[in-house]
Amino acid sequence: MSRRLPVALAVVLAAAIARGDDILLVPKSTVPNAIGGKLKGTIQSETAAEVRVAINGKEVAVPVDQIEDIEYTGMPQSYTIARVREANNTLAQAAESYQKAVGEAGKSPLIARDAQFGRARVLATLAQADPRRAPEALSALDGFLKANPNVRQTGPALELVAKLALRREEFDRADKAAADLGRIARMKDRADVLKARILAARGKHKEAVAALDSIIAGAPDGSARRREAQLAKAESLAGLGQFDEAETLAKAVIRAAGAEDAEAQALANNTLGDCLKAANKPKEALLAYLRTDILYPRDKEQHARALSEVVRLFRRLKQDDRAEEALARLKQDFPSSPYTAALASPGR
Repeated sequence: MSRRLPVALAVVLAAAIARGDDILLVPKSTVPNAIGGKLKGTIQSETAAEVRVAINGKEVAVPVDQIEDIEYTGMPQSYTIARVREANNTLAQAAESYQKAVGEAGKSPLIARDAQFGRARVLATLAQADPRRAPEALSALDGFLKANPNVRQTGPALELVAKLALRREEFDRADKAAADLGRIARMKDRADVLKARILAARGKHKEAVAALDSIIAGAPDGSARRREAQLAKAESLAGLGQFDEAETLAKAVIRAAGAEDAEAQALANNTLGDCLKAANKPKEALLAYLRTDILYPRDKEQHARALSEVVRLFRRLKQDDRAEEALARLKQDFPSSPYTAALASPGR
C-alpha cells in the first residue's frame, strides 16, 4: 500500500483486507472459485464432513478433506504464537500458548475450539517421546471429543487417541477410537489401515496382512490409501520374519512414488529402514534412513525420525564420531522434537 494514501483510508482498507476467514485448500483442490489456493469468507459452521462459509452473500460447503488449514479472523496473538511454536517444534511452549489462546478467543468459539485441539495435539506429540505425558494427552483429547463429537477436528482427534492408545498397548481403547474414526467417511481409509496396525500390534500379523491385502486390492494405483496399506503390510511381513518380502514391498513403494514425491519417499525409506533393521541388516538400514536425511528432509517428522535412527545405527556400528555428528544436527534442527528427547532417555 502506498505511503501517500491518507491515513484514514489506509486504516479502512487494512480492516477490509483483514476481515474474513481464510480457508487454505490442499494442493490440486477441486473446490471451485478458489483464488491462489484459498477461499475467503465468513465461516458459518464446521462439522466433521464440511465447513460452510459465506462468500459474497452465498453460503458454500467446503469438504473438510479439501482443507489444508484455516486462518480465522480475529485470532489472538497467543494463538498465532502457538502455531509458530508448534511449527518450530517448541512443543511445551506451544501447549502453553494454545491454552492461553482458549481463554483469549473472546467471542469466537471456532478459534477457542481449534486452540483447545491444538493443545491436545501438541500434548500427544510430546507423549511420543515421554510416555509419562500420555495420560495428560489422552485426557485432553477425550475432553475435546466429549465436547465436540462432530466437528472439523473430530477425525484427527480420534486418530491421535487410537495411536496413543496403541503405543500404550491399550488395544481395546485403540480399537474403539479406530472404529469411531471409520464412521467419518473421509477418514475411513485411514481407519482401515489403523485397524490393521492394531491387529499387528496384538501380534496378529497374519490377520493384519489379510486385512491390508483387501485394502490394497481395492485401492487405486498411486493412491495414498494403497501406499499406506503397502507400508503397513511391509511392517507386518517383517513382524512375521518374512524379511525379504518386506524389503521387496517397501522398495516397490519407493519406486512407485516417484523421486519428486518427498513426503511419500521419506515415509517409504524410513519404513524400509525399519524392515532392514528388524532383519538385522544395520548397514543397509542406515542407508535407507540416510536417504530420507539427505534427499527428502522436507517432512520434519520423518526427517527427525530418520536422523534419530541414523544416530542409533552409527552407535551400533561403532562409528561414534558420526553418531555424535548426526546427534548434533538433530539437536540443532529439531531441539524440541520427541525423537531428540527420546535419545536423551536411558538406554536409547
